[in-house]
Amino acid sequence: NMLWSHEGHSLVAQQLVTKIEMLVRNFILPQGYSITFVGHSLGGSLACACAIILRSRLATQSCANRDMQSMGQPYYPEILADNGEIVKVIAFAPAPFVNEEAAMMCKPFITSVVNNSDVIPRWSMQNLFMGMSFLKIVRKKLDELKARPSLRKLIRWRTYIKLLRSPDPFMPVDEFL
Repeated sequence: NMLWSHEGHSLVAQQLVTKIEMLVRNFILPQGYSITFVGHSLGGSLACACAIILRSRLATQSCANRDMQSMGQPYYPEILADNGEIVKVIAFAPAPFVNEEAAMMCKPFITSVVNNSDVIPRWSMQNLFMGMSFLKIVRKKLDELKARPSLRKLIRWRTYIKLLRSPDPFMPVDEFL
């Protein structure tokens, strides 16, 4: 219920977990091994989705594979309180795919490594709407001033935003023109 993602993303994660679930339940965990999912970008968010799904399935006796459900599969309810010792994720620049509440619940077992200037891991619908609102304001101001910035000024504006030297990331209109 707490996962939201592209339908294809969810289906792939569920299929991957279904393929490995029996191996993990019957061979890997009983031997004392742990599972670490690793991925980058979309693969990082897929690794996170797989870990969330696998942890929830392992915590119950039910199994996604209908043929194996009647065989009394081992289950691991302690996995929900293990702080990532049994199933964990190391994700490099993962694309966001869960809401904030779900992300906080995943904090004990998911480690995300993000470059400070990478936009994809920080992307959200809210950020998109804020960015569009900002661009509409800039466009309106430019239209009011009947101004079209030159290429040199656009590059200067881009450099200004990139460096973020000011506590206020917005460039005054007169400096932009």
